[in-house]
Parts: sequence; C-alpha cells; structure tokens
Amino acid sequence: MTPVELQRAASELFPDTGAGTLADALGVDYTTTWRYFQRETVPGPVAAAITAWLQLSRQFEIAPPRKVCDTQEFDRLVELISPGTKEKSGLSGIEAAAFLVFGENWKGKFCQCAKIDASTLWRQIVNDNVSGPVSAAMRAWLMIWKLTGQAPQVSASPKTPAKKKMPTYARLLLD
Repeated sequence: MTPVELQRAASELFPDTGAGTLADALGVDYTTTWRYFQRETVPGPVAAAITAWLQLSRQFEIAPPRKVCDTQEFDRLVELISPGTKEKSGLSGIEAAAFLVFGENWKGKFCQCAKIDASTLWRQIVNDNVSGPVSAAMRAWLMIWKLTGQAPQVSASPKTPAKKKMPTYARLLLD
C-alpha cells in the first residue's frame, strides 16, 4: 500500500473526521499517521488493517471501530463467535483470535498476513503490548471470518535466489 492509497482509504473510511480518527482506530498517535502519509510504503500491519476495514465497509457496510481492541475484548469476541475456543486452544486475547481465524498454524499465517516479523509479534504478545495496527488488523480479520468463514489470504513470500556456495578451493585462491 502506498501513502496515496492510504489517504484515499482514510477518506473513504472516515469521510468526516479523517486522519485523527484513523490514528485512534489504529491505536497510534496522530503524528504517526502523518508519517505513514510521508513514507514510500505503509507498514504491513497498517496496510493489513486498512485493507480489512475496506472489505468490511464495502461488502458489509461495517464501519471501522473508533479504538483498538484490548485483550479482554478479544476474549469476549472469540467466545461470542465460537464458544469454547479459549478452552480448546488454551489461548487468550489476540492469540485466541488468531487461532480461531487461522487454525493450528496461526503464528506463521498471522505474521505473513500482517507482514510482521514473527519475533516482533511474539515479543509484543509476551509483553502484552501488541501494537495498535496489529490488533486492529486481527480484529477486522476476526469479523471477516465471522461473516464469511474465510481467513485472509496468506501471500506467498517472494523467493530470493539462493546464493551459490563458492567452492572451498576458490575461496582459498581469493584469500
């Protein structure tokens, strides 16, 4: 997602209130959203949340929430959507929501869809400090899953060409 696409989406999702409400909905400071508009690309979790919100808005006429979801709210939503999921999975909060949406391999799929590094996500979860955009994306995916039964599509990661290993004798010649 480009900053221009983000600005268009913000205008569509929050026509009357704009970037201030976008910042609240993403759980970030207003100046952070301003920086999103100035970058070359928009961070993955922000793009994921915006894309999911646009889907909810266009297909189901559901407006984005005005604030991010906390652990207790994720627990309530998961139990409302699929009673017994918390007990079955042994997870709570955003982890239970991700398990419900993505299934057994929720960690990898969640990271791929949010375009976030697995270690970063794990640190956020362990420290109970999940970033606003990650939380916003997960909440939107949970709503989409409830309405359609479909998880977000996990994009295939682009394969980087493998470096050819230099033969030992060639390395010795170069030294």
